[in-house]
Amino acid sequence: MKLRKAILCAVAAAAMSTACYAQDINVSLNGNIVSFPNQQPVVVEGRTLIPLRGVFDNMGYSIDWDGETKTVTLKKNSDTLKIAIGQASIDVNGASTAIDVPAQIINGSTMLPLRAIATATGAEVLWDADSKTATILDDNMAKNMPNEVQVLLNSQEEADAVAAYSAAIKELNDSSVAFTDYFVAASENENLDLNDLKAKAQKAYDDAVAAESKINGVNIPAEYSDTKTSVLKLISSYKNFTKLIVDFANGDISPNDYLAKLNSVMTEYAQNAAAYQSVVESLQK
Repeated sequence: MKLRKAILCAVAAAAMSTACYAQDINVSLNGNIVSFPNQQPVVVEGRTLIPLRGVFDNMGYSIDWDGETKTVTLKKNSDTLKIAIGQASIDVNGASTAIDVPAQIINGSTMLPLRAIATATGAEVLWDADSKTATILDDNMAKNMPNEVQVLLNSQEEADAVAAYSAAIKELNDSSVAFTDYFVAASENENLDLNDLKAKAQKAYDDAVAAESKINGVNIPAEYSDTKTSVLKLISSYKNFTKLIVDFANGDISPNDYLAKLNSVMTEYAQNAAAYQSVVESLQK
């Protein structure tokens, strides 16, 4: 956002609590950019509001609008969220939770505070300042990643190449799952052993480098070149993630810089994961 535009946003929010339109903000769900054809996201009092439709329905929530009470109800499985226009709180399964900026109607569109509602659904929200992208990550991201693809092979040479590629992917997948599980648990540990974190992150990075080298050495059939390119981009993002953790554990970057870069790295990873998923799915059509 340009400096002059940012100042105007701040002045408008302080003086009139009006919305400052932020056409340069992107919103992605599990790495897939969400299109808002009628109303773009806006920034109100430093918080991003997004249109009701486009995100939460794609997260699997049913959406109900009560025009009389001006209340949005989101339902998924046993979870129910109620968001009333203009209220500084939301109801999550019967419990009231305060929010900084209430939902509101702008240009005829119902706008919800992104971070507050996404967090209430159990999703993670990343903000990448460089690309001005808000990324929502929910449990569907892991579920949607392809585990197995059936392809038609025309020769033994192709079969050998695909086998080598698949073996490298499996090795990295086993390694990354183990490290991710460790990292999630370590992140919740108040007595985190940074030396242990560094050692495990370094091993995860080395495993990614090894997989990258093996895949680069495989002569993949031409019709699968997009798959190879896509997975190499995904591995590059994973390398950036593990290297960032090594640098943090080593004291090479400050905690604030680590958090800022982590948002950027994870945003890139989510986008590359979504692109890889799309390429792999195309092989089965």
